[in-house]
Amino acid sequence: MLKNKRFETQLNKKFKIPVQKFIEDLNDSQLSDQNVMEKYGLDHRQMVFVLGKLAESRRISFKRVVLIIREYLDGGELIKAEICLKIIKKYFAGIWGVQAIVKGLEQDLLSVKCRTAFKQKMDEKSKSLEHFRLEYPGTFLHPAVESSIKVLDYYMDKILEKERVDTNILKLLDAQSRLKIYPKYAHRFAKFDPIEATRFWHYISLKLFAQEKISHFMIRGVMDPDTRDVCMHLDGTRLSVNEAMLKAVEENMSGKLLTVTYFPVLMDVEDFSMEHKANVLMENGWYLPPFCENCRCQIFPC
Repeated sequence: MLKNKRFETQLNKKFKIPVQKFIEDLNDSQLSDQNVMEKYGLDHRQMVFVLGKLAESRRISFKRVVLIIREYLDGGELIKAEICLKIIKKYFAGIWGVQAIVKGLEQDLLSVKCRTAFKQKMDEKSKSLEHFRLEYPGTFLHPAVESSIKVLDYYMDKILEKERVDTNILKLLDAQSRLKIYPKYAHRFAKFDPIEATRFWHYISLKLFAQEKISHFMIRGVMDPDTRDVCMHLDGTRLSVNEAMLKAVEENMSGKLLTVTYFPVLMDVEDFSMEHKANVLMENGWYLPPFCENCRCQIFPC
């Protein structure tokens, strides 16, 4: 009791905060965190420090401290979230259970950073698309293909950053090489829905691989918080170019080239070897993306 009284005196002296009134305002559903901060003249650093002190003295739950950081994460205010995390780690890491909470918040922060970086990358102008429009002015480009090309360009940057790639294969990775084949099929794309267009775009890539005598290709998924479980499980799956081409021809004979009637679900692909996954994909006609409604998977020669 004496310890709590001393703490209240210190908080009141440092921030001019009447503790009981402050807690009442925190619990008032009519007041947002921003309202409380403005009322007591606190910035986000001071707010999380005060909340931490209240949690440390068990006047409020530490979940209340976590909540304000999650609000910053949800609102995309990553700098504020990161600063608040540092304050918690500096002053309150000794509280039981806080280290586990901090790890969870750090993981959430990293996920949001990855998602934000990817979205920013997608908003940038694509050099491949600019080059295509200059070289083939007026050619219809399906919006689904445009989205896929942006993801492909994103992958190219990642591959060039982290991996050593043979220059002969490198030219088959980029979107520009694939876009050179696109105009021959542009009239067909005008009739496709987004799912059909995406899969047919990947079929064009497959034709390029076959033309260049590439024997296998690999599925790679964008690994971020928006990635579906199915795509995560298919990442790295290796398939035969010839088998996929034969399958595509077989489907074409029945008049349903590369259409998607339904997508694989998690139980179709989880806990299997890569070889088993490849067989499942080939047997069901899932040998090319998309594999889900939000699919951003790409294929690369390997």
